[in-house]
Amino acid sequence: MKAKDTLIAWNSIKEAGHRAPPGSIAVGPLLQREEPDWSQPYSSTGGAAYSFRQKLFGASQQLEVLKDWYRSSTPTSHTAPSS
Repeated sequence: MKAKDTLIAWNSIKEAGHRAPPGSIAVGPLLQREEPDWSQPYSSTGGAAYSFRQKLFGASQQLEVLKDWYRSSTPTSHTAPSS
């Protein structure tokens, strides 16, 4: 499967409440009309889910995938440490 045709879906290791367990990762084909959505059990998707990525190749494509992972693992809010 080529990266331009691949959807990546995952759940954070800290996140519960989805049908797939925390920390789960799945790689599969892009979703097509009239086909079941295999990415439903996951909280995040990336890869060729973004149409501009379907035109990228090599290192550019790889960098975009790494950006997805980084963004999903970076906390969006901070809590004060307990004393």
